Amino acid sequence: MLTPVCYVLCLNKALNHLLNIPDEGSENSDALNLAVDVVGAASDVKLTSHLTNYLLGDVDGTPKVAYLMNYSVHRRYTALLCEL
Repeated sequence: MLTPVCYVLCLNKALNHLLNIPDEGSENSDALNLAVDVVGAASDVKLTSHLTNYLLGDVDGTPKVAYLMNYSVHRRYTALLCEL
């Protein structure tokens, strides 16, 4: 069984791999969709910050507006489910 630290490290590595997959200029990258899901499932502050910086364009200079909206909706939905 993975320890919590190992789990987060594995998710961090997965996130880095997903964000390094070229999206070929498309706003509908499967890798980015999966990255949003991974970070949403992890509920980790560092992973959230890393993905947010990437989506804002701090990493590569290209903001991903559609994914910012998707990520925001995903986080709100997850928070609502946790309240039930």
